[in-house]
Amino acid sequence: MTDLNIRRNPAPQQRYEVTLEIKDAPGPFEVVEGFMQYEVRDDQCVPKDPVSGAHPQRPKQTIPAQYERVTENTYRATIYTDLLLDDDYFGLGLCPWKLVATRAALRAKAAYETRFVTDLSLDELKRQQRKFLYFPKSEYSTPNLGYPAFGIGPEMLRPEHSSAKFTITMTARWETP
Repeated sequence: MTDLNIRRNPAPQQRYEVTLEIKDAPGPFEVVEGFMQYEVRDDQCVPKDPVSGAHPQRPKQTIPAQYERVTENTYRATIYTDLLLDDDYFGLGLCPWKLVATRAALRAKAAYETRFVTDLSLDELKRQQRKFLYFPKSEYSTPNLGYPAFGIGPEMLRPEHSSAKFTITMTARWETP
């Protein structure tokens, strides 16, 4: 796909405050990185593959989200669902951008250590949902073998493992412009 001139909305209005709260981790997190993942979800504005007739590559964009430390175990970021401007990239009509999810990746210290990843989908964001994920304490500050730890929800936590975990909670709150 050719390079697209993806423009940002100079005055986004659909703003959410996302709070990360960490509880019972074996130590602090020195690296907290956030991302907003956007995609064009309309196949009609994207050219078809001439052989298969499929729409092989819809535009995607990942934009950093800055998490600021509020307390030792709390971080906040502002997430925009309307950060990218819809445009006619291929002469086939307006391509509407949609926020798919917002993610955060936390590491104890170094770049090679395990990344603990949590996310909120657009639907969870709009519902201003609070999402709890459990992560194994044993993976804190261990070398990363290339696989992030995504955590498990409360419905999957076995009682005998409850003391061997820590939680990362993501909470979304609508902010009026």
